Amino acid sequence: ARDAQVAAEQAVVPVLSYDYRHLDEDQQAAEATMTGKYRQEYDKLFTVLQENAPQTRTTVSAEVVASGIVRASEDRVQVLVFVDRPTTNKLSTEPVVYKDQVTLSMQRVDGEWLVDDLVTSPVQG
Repeated sequence: ARDAQVAAEQAVVPVLSYDYRHLDEDQQAAEATMTGKYRQEYDKLFTVLQENAPQTRTTVSAEVVASGIVRASEDRVQVLVFVDRPTTNKLSTEPVVYKDQVTLSMQRVDGEWLVDDLVTSPVQG
């Protein structure tokens, strides 16, 4: 379960981060951390980003604050990760920091822990 937690912390950064100047590379980095099933869902969301981010000049850089294991079995582990997401765009050049709690369902695939699902909820401040 600890390996899945470490993998979740490492995966959440590319999955939630992007820069309008290099979206293709950001998408590839994120997809490398995902199961095929979740990649299909992610690609649908990322298509919307690709349509909007260049016009809004949005950049998001996720930073892991803390994490913990929610539940674990041999091949699936749910990890709760607290994330800060400093975000800039053409309307706000000073970063606005969004605080999220992200639940990642990690699936063991060929000995590697990959993101199989992800749910983001804003932290109530």
